[in-house]
Amino acid sequence: PPSHADAYPFMVTFTAFAAHGDGAPPSHHAECGHVYTRGNHGLKRPCGFPEFIGDYTDIPIERGLTVMWRVRVTREKPGGPEIGRQLGRLLDPGLATWTDVSFVVAGETFRAHRALLAARSPVFEAQLFGAMLESSSASITLEDIEPGTFETMLRFIYTDALPDDPPDLEALRRLLVAADRFALDGLKRECAERLLGSMSTDTVVDMLRWACTYNCAELREECVDFVAARRNFNEVVLTVGFMELVLESPSILDDVKESAARQQRAKESLGDSDLPIRRGMASPYYGYYYYQPAAA
Repeated sequence: PPSHADAYPFMVTFTAFAAHGDGAPPSHHAECGHVYTRGNHGLKRPCGFPEFIGDYTDIPIERGLTVMWRVRVTREKPGGPEIGRQLGRLLDPGLATWTDVSFVVAGETFRAHRALLAARSPVFEAQLFGAMLESSSASITLEDIEPGTFETMLRFIYTDALPDDPPDLEALRRLLVAADRFALDGLKRECAERLLGSMSTDTVVDMLRWACTYNCAELREECVDFVAARRNFNEVVLTVGFMELVLESPSILDDVKESAARQQRAKESLGDSDLPIRRGMASPYYGYYYYQPAAA
């Protein structure tokens, strides 16, 4: 999408599989990709499918050919980590004299900068520069959030990054709550990506409930795809937790059915193999083309 292409580098990957026609998994495949950054996605030379298909002319296609494409938006902008580190220094105690607002959370005080918070969060913008009472206060008390969660959220606002040490599931859930409360979509995405590493048949129902409760579309899509996968379906949908969740959010069942049908179509086009076809967390943009030669 243009909104992503203008802001982030993105990679387009093409993968081709030669079908056997007898239901066996494809044995021939080839793959290539190209990274596009702002300015180079308008190049006139062929950088995508024409270039790919020209480089791999030795793939046997007598019985059919499936080409899968995937667009993956990278997670960081050029120079992003450096500016994040620099802005993160504003939270150092030695620079505290430059702050202009403080937050009291369960007795702990955190100093920050109004303009930066407002630029990152529409909720903070309304709170600090709108008609709310806090807009004229130098110290604001926040309820229903833990100090550790607020500190992690505050540092994310400045650095656009979470700590390297992976938070546990409950800590990530609390961060999702905070991200939803302060309308921090970037933090939601980061939490979702961390949660994916712990997704299993034991945890996916809880994660799906969090995604629905805290309006995290990316996490919801990944959870739905996980539940709909043939290897997970029976183990998840027959649990009491999943049945209760469907009663709370009936649309989940329709989403699971749609995902299962989509995955089945993709698997059939690849000879029913177990090749990974799930969407990447960073970019749910993918598809496939199937070529069937005409009968002689």
